[in-house]
Amino acid sequence: SKINDGTMTNGLTPADNRIKEITDGTGDVKIGLDAALCDRTNSDEAWSQKFIDNIKKKPVYTVGESTADALEPYGILARFPDDYNATTLSKMMLMDGVHTRIIHFCGDVRRRELGMAMKDAGIEVYEVIVYKKQEVNDSGFVNSTPFDGVVFYSPSAVHAFFGQHLNENYQGKWFAIGQTTAAALRELGIEPLVPRAPTSELMIEFIAKHFKTVN
Repeated sequence: SKINDGTMTNGLTPADNRIKEITDGTGDVKIGLDAALCDRTNSDEAWSQKFIDNIKKKPVYTVGESTADALEPYGILARFPDDYNATTLSKMMLMDGVHTRIIHFCGDVRRRELGMAMKDAGIEVYEVIVYKKQEVNDSGFVNSTPFDGVVFYSPSAVHAFFGQHLNENYQGKWFAIGQTTAAALRELGIEPLVPRAPTSELMIEFIAKHFKTVN
């Protein structure tokens, strides 16, 4: 699959250009798609109404409930796995009969399990990059401020945190929004605390209950 480089071309965003490749100019999809997959809640920002109408005719999948909820106002009912990770999602899609090609709305930094599973099954993946990682160096603030906990919402956040060595003086708890993010921490030898479902509401409730219990 191809990856956009994040530049603008002819006034169009990379997502616009990628969608233009697979539509006929009016928003009709000109290639056979089995399904659409959305990584984040801002995936719909790349969609025209005509494209949304086309996608609504296909099965749509998300990694978690928050993204599925964001698609509901567009009349799109997405499926997602109970344990919210890319490996389980790929198995769900294959069992549902997704076997030719999918369009994947995603970020420029993501875990590779889903793409590898699709490739191994002979499924063609059209990737549309709808958001890019932007790191902000707050090392001075982090290193000078005592924290009881650090919360990660994505594997890329884990990589940025450790890439800037912000963990060197940290002694608090580690939290991950879901199992995919937790896996990135486990690769570094850290066992994080994870809420029962990857939503911001449950994460806040989970953290509050944790510190209320330990204090």
